[in-house]
Amino acid sequence: MADEIIRDKSNPQNQIELFPDTPLIINDILRKGIQIAIVSRNPNKALCTRALFYYKARDAKDQVQPITSLITYNEVKNESKMYPFERIKNWSGVPYEEMLLFDSSSSSVQEKLGVKFKLVNKDRGLQWQDYQDALKNADNQPNNSTQKPDDPYDIPFYGQPPLGKLLGGGRFASVYDSAEDSEAVIKVMKYWERGLRKRFLEIYQVIKEGKPFKPGNDNDDQYLTMLAFELRNLNMIKELKAPKPENFTGWFMSTKIFGTALWKTPLYKQHPFSVPFQRLIKKAFHLIVDEIEETVRKYGVEHRDGHLANALFTMNGDQPAKAHLLDWGIAVRMQWDGKRYIRGDDVLVWAESESGAKYTPEEFRRYWITWMVKTEYEANVRRNAITEEDSKKFLKDLTWWFQR
Repeated sequence: MADEIIRDKSNPQNQIELFPDTPLIINDILRKGIQIAIVSRNPNKALCTRALFYYKARDAKDQVQPITSLITYNEVKNESKMYPFERIKNWSGVPYEEMLLFDSSSSSVQEKLGVKFKLVNKDRGLQWQDYQDALKNADNQPNNSTQKPDDPYDIPFYGQPPLGKLLGGGRFASVYDSAEDSEAVIKVMKYWERGLRKRFLEIYQVIKEGKPFKPGNDNDDQYLTMLAFELRNLNMIKELKAPKPENFTGWFMSTKIFGTALWKTPLYKQHPFSVPFQRLIKKAFHLIVDEIEETVRKYGVEHRDGHLANALFTMNGDQPAKAHLLDWGIAVRMQWDGKRYIRGDDVLVWAESESGAKYTPEEFRRYWITWMVKTEYEANVRRNAITEEDSKKFLKDLTWWFQR
């Protein structure tokens, strides 16, 4: 069951061969009632799993099975080996000192977590005698653990649900459909590690209480402040599904927003100075302001980045009928006192906060329409759709844009 070679049809020289003693060792482990985990720093989990499917071993009852069906934890992922062991400990309840790792390189998990370790020759692989020696010596290995997470939420990406289709991504995160909830999306941070959580919780607590927090020039603090705002705001507008912000581990699930991006509509493809284009985006801008105002009055949060890229629309024919706001990382507390909108003390990282500003409803609408028109036409200049000179002339008088 281990003497067969698997070759890549597209490249026959790319081949895989299982070390001879592996099936025997797997059978012995299972007969002892011990669970098996595969931990490998490899970006091609699907390829590895498929290869192991073709190799067979005997289970605890000596029935021949694909090796994949005999593995309890398949942790093949391009990440530090620390993280899979942390997840395995949480899922299995087995302490680190009762785990035994066979690997061809010196393992940091032994030093940092206290996992038992057996060095294996890379060329000849794990042999039966290596396995027997490791079992005898495991109880005599010292516990070198210097870092054991008492809180499972210290484990990066702890509790992350299955991911569906990749929807998009940016500098800091990728967004996926949820594989289990058709009305949810999952945002996964591209940069998250254990050491960030303590500082994140400190920043989040300040922002949650509505106190101003200035991250300064520290990149980590700026990054964590952005996350803290997004989680707090999603929680306030009832769109955060999981986890609680205090339990954030590098991912979160939020309500999926359905609708049409305006730039996908036929009228948006017309020239920026054409009447159909201007009528289209003017209506869209006012619908966005409607949504911003409604959210302020209902939840006490003002979206501070309300351009067309952060909105989807319910369409009525070729015209937008209702706006739905996206991306709540740039949003601040704001109250409606019955006469005016009053902005809170939040300090944003990558946008003007304008803390304490007050607006009548008319002033508020004019403020946002002005901002959105200028933002849109400055974007058209960058796209070379219009010249900067023409844009400046066009933006001198915005009276028409204020009228619904």
